[in-house]
Amino acid sequence: MPYESSTGKPPRIRGVCCCDAYEFACQGGNYLILRRNSRGELEEIGRGRYARAREIWDKLLLEHAKNCEQGNATMDIWR
Repeated sequence: MPYESSTGKPPRIRGVCCCDAYEFACQGGNYLILRRNSRGELEEIGRGRYARAREIWDKLLLEHAKNCEQGNATMDIWR
């Protein structure tokens, strides 16, 4: 689903994957996982409290790195 700000403000980016295809962001107390579609637009693929969203984000980074040409899971800016 296309990403739309729930607060009218852009989210704060907390992590990006190796090729900038996925972003981990915070907005209004929720944590979001966003991805870029083929047109370069952001789509929301997950939302929740920090602990659950972070768990999903960590798994996503590891899986994505296996298939990405740049394949570097350590690009997460929190690491």
